[in-house]
Amino acid sequence: MTARMRSMRDDEDAANPAVVTATVRGLAGRCIVRGFHGAWRMLALVAILVLAACAQPVPREKRDYVGEWRGDGMQLAILQEGRVVYRRQRNGGRTSIDAPIKAYEGDDFIVGVMNVETRFVVNVPPRQVDGAWTMTVDGVVLKKVR
Repeated sequence: MTARMRSMRDDEDAANPAVVTATVRGLAGRCIVRGFHGAWRMLALVAILVLAACAQPVPREKRDYVGEWRGDGMQLAILQEGRVVYRRQRNGGRTSIDAPIKAYEGDDFIVGVMNVETRFVVNVPPRQVDGAWTMTVDGVVLKKVR
């Protein structure tokens, strides 16, 4: 079929309501299917955000943990509302976590969402030394900067 004949046939198809309806239905079906899969992704995202928003405030006995801490290759922010923002660089790699605190076990704290969690081992809990706050987490000495 030549380009001219194809063009004439397209014009005829465009004039035929049955062909136009089938084309629109086909496009709509593809949009609905794409939208359906997109809806599942959106629902999963909303569920994660809702669960992440369930952070409990830091309890009174752990209030010394709250603040921004920095050490060799590590930044750790523990927010009063019960969230942790963590950045660490070592051996050429980078780790980042932004999640609610799920639990405290002794001096350690566990952060995460659903079944994904990370334990922060607090080797030395927060304490004041010569007017400056320090704590050791995962073997790194941290100083409180705020």
